[in-house]
Amino acid sequence: MKKLFALLVCAGLFMPLALFAQDEEDNSYQMVELTYMNAKMGKSDAFEKAVKAHNEKYHKEGPHQSWLDVIVTGPHTGTYVWGMGPCMMSDLDNRPGKGAHDDDWKKNVEPHIEGYGMTEYWEFNDKLSFSTEDFEPGTSEVYAIWWLDINRGEYYRFKRLMADVQEAYAKANERTMHVYNNMFINGGGRDVALVWPRKNWTAMDEDWNLSKVFDEVHGEGSWDLMIEEWEECVKEVKREVWNSVK
Repeated sequence: MKKLFALLVCAGLFMPLALFAQDEEDNSYQMVELTYMNAKMGKSDAFEKAVKAHNEKYHKEGPHQSWLDVIVTGPHTGTYVWGMGPCMMSDLDNRPGKGAHDDDWKKNVEPHIEGYGMTEYWEFNDKLSFSTEDFEPGTSEVYAIWWLDINRGEYYRFKRLMADVQEAYAKANERTMHVYNNMFINGGGRDVALVWPRKNWTAMDEDWNLSKVFDEVHGEGSWDLMIEEWEECVKEVKREVWNSVK
């Protein structure tokens, strides 16, 4: 795993208990709701058009703002992900629902849906994330995502090593990296998500030496020590790339 991890770093891919405790000291936080669904065969274009029209009517702005992505790598290729947020749990109490909203979804969107998958809620971890000064939310076309299965009892160590990684990102100021915690762990190996928004596919070819920056920030040899601790904390990594549906 160490060799593969290092190769992915060089390629630029390492650049959004039953419940993780919130890292914030107050009650404010940001989360996103993700719902997975598959379009009927031959109905992808109609499905995308219907979802975008629905979002424009009922999810255009605020905490209920929504978007559509499609998974383009791995076993779930072709699955769509409808997202809403950033919001809080309290925003779910007044989300668009019964009446015109639900009728529009049932009439115009659902006829193109083969079936629904899971719904997840992911809390943004602002203390472990980093955004470059020129990062603009909602403008990325490609998202490299790592789904992490954290070994039981090792989240405190993982959080500590990711704080060190975040410092290296801040020092380099070249890549945006967002960290999310699964708010309702279900045993599916999706405890934490690391997300790297990229402007386009060309940006995926851009290279940088994070290990060098990491050693500059934390001392020579610290990168290798971090990788060793990563392997002790992380049971499994599943990687996907998502495309934004424009």
